[in-house]
Amino acid sequence: MPRSERSVDQYFDREAARWIRRYREDPAFQTRLTTIGPVVIRAILESDSGRVLDFGGGAGVFSAIASTHATIVLNLDRSTEMLLTGLQHPEELSRLASLVRGEYRPKLVQRVAGDLGTLESGARDFFDVILAISVLEYIDDVPAVIHHLADLLKPGGKMILQVPNRHSLW
Repeated sequence: MPRSERSVDQYFDREAARWIRRYREDPAFQTRLTTIGPVVIRAILESDSGRVLDFGGGAGVFSAIASTHATIVLNLDRSTEMLLTGLQHPEELSRLASLVRGEYRPKLVQRVAGDLGTLESGARDFFDVILAISVLEYIDDVPAVIHHLADLLKPGGKMILQVPNRHSLW
């Protein structure tokens, strides 16, 4: 049975305060960081303009990593609590980015509370790199979301998707 958006939002609001700490303490989160972080950096280095969308970016761990070489990072998440957690813990985001040879540049990360419908139609073909890290397993209509994300991606851009939940249908 698909999870309701409301229950997913409540879950992430409750977990926000602990989320960044998981990347320091949980081996699965550490592996995610050290495996995907370098891929993110490489994709941005190979991009035209370095514009990144971190879809469902939460507290902004991968936004922080992306800011190393990006010109702008848009962290789009429905959980205001998650976005605030990232703002409140810049030193932890810096430490996590440094684990993958990144340098967190907070001024380049814009946090927006909302979903894909929040973005203006002018965002079509705007982003060089789109991240959807550990978010697709919480979405009911994954094909529609991926299609929408693809519309936002510049021709030749890269989309990095990761679904860590082995119990997810996706």
